Amino acid sequence: MVIMQSNDNNPLTKIAEGVVRAGIKEVKQDIKNLVEKFFNKDLSFVEDDRIIKKAKEQRRRSEWEIFKGYIKERDLRVQFIMGLTLREMEKEKQDFEPVKKNIKKKYDSEGLARAYFVQNKLFTKYHSILLERGVTKQEMKEEIKRFFLNIKQNTAFINTYESFENQLA
Repeated sequence: MVIMQSNDNNPLTKIAEGVVRAGIKEVKQDIKNLVEKFFNKDLSFVEDDRIIKKAKEQRRRSEWEIFKGYIKERDLRVQFIMGLTLREMEKEKQDFEPVKKNIKKKYDSEGLARAYFVQNKLFTKYHSILLERGVTKQEMKEEIKRFFLNIKQNTAFINTYESFENQLA
């Protein structure tokens, strides 16, 4: 946005221009904050700004670009991003147990299973299998959605029995 600057040397005109510029700058910042809050709403259950930032960074991954082309459901998308976030935290040797608890609390054990599926790089393998089968884009979209919606029937994660039962129970 361009604001015309007056050639008037009147101090009141200069003050008015400054006030208008400051007001516009503040309104732009308010709008930016509102947009940020809107996009973070999906991740607000995490409650840790560092984790939210890490989750948002996962949107630059090609794996995310592929998934979002097939799935439009907001909750499935968030669970996918959280799976990528768990993977990144695991790679960086960060404690991700609180994040897993938050995922389970928000999305139940199925949401956690979806995040595990992504965390363990299984989506990429699953996608490759579908590509090898030569399915159309629409068939791929339907199969991925059906698979993710029925994740507990389609997967079994091997973990120490006690640990896994505590997490998915």
